[in-house]
Amino acid sequence: MPNLKQVKNNYTERGATERLIRYVYRKALATGGYSVDPQNAAYQMDVCRLLWNNVQGTQVVHYVLSLNDEESAKMSLQDMRELSYAVCRCFAGGYQIVFGVHHNSRWHVHFIMNAVRYTDGKRYPGRRTDDEQLAAYIGEMMGVWVDVVY
Repeated sequence: MPNLKQVKNNYTERGATERLIRYVYRKALATGGYSVDPQNAAYQMDVCRLLWNNVQGTQVVHYVLSLNDEESAKMSLQDMRELSYAVCRCFAGGYQIVFGVHHNSRWHVHFIMNAVRYTDGKRYPGRRTDDEQLAAYIGEMMGVWVDVVY
């Protein structure tokens, strides 16, 4: 069964957004995003937080969606790209978000989302229920149960 994990690193230090995006893009087979230019995402996310004067605390939210062997065997790079864009659309109405698709022995996707909404400057709550709703949404698209890993 695929699993979804919110990486619990607070990403509070200066430059955290740029370092994380650079790390995710470095070995990605595909990248993309919504509500932001993926090639300038770190800068645009930083500017958003500055414009809303909401620069303290967590800068970004980092999710990883990992597929198991069975699901990985069914998916192509194009399938993973389409799934990643669909997940991004879930947040695109309020948050800047980018992704990087990776493959070692299995497919996995890193999602990096601005912790501050561009529409009103509010922070992403990041509660367990948010993780569970996202996993259910992904599971519906894939037709499988997606487990949330804490």
